[in-house]
Amino acid sequence: MKMQSMANRREVLFCAQSEDPSILIQHRTEPRIDSRLFAKQLSIKHKHLYELIRKNSKNLREFGILPFQTERLNTVQLGAREHKYVLLNENQFDFMCRIVRRRDYQKITQFKLDVTKAFAKKRAAEPIRREYLPLLP
Repeated sequence: MKMQSMANRREVLFCAQSEDPSILIQHRTEPRIDSRLFAKQLSIKHKHLYELIRKNSKNLREFGILPFQTERLNTVQLGAREHKYVLLNENQFDFMCRIVRRRDYQKITQFKLDVTKAFAKKRAAEPIRREYLPLLP
């Protein structure tokens, strides 16, 4: 039951429209983008993007933690199986956008713009954290 609701939530994310902040997933304290959504929007197979992320994981970790996730799927043809994906932060997404090459330049540019706007909206919505120093006598 819980796995089915997670799958439904993921489908909602895949159907996200432009400038929709729901294309981001809150992972611990920072917004992230699902590698499956990234691959779908660029019209590439997720397994190819996932391999590219794995090959560049050392570089991606320079921009923060790289949470690899696993989701169990029940399919009619293959039965129960695990599907691996990655949640990328803003800098990791930007780095991967520079590596991934596609022919449809307009589509890629629009997707990058939508994700950048979603990250900006998420940042603007977060409360400003200030540290106060004690008053000196």
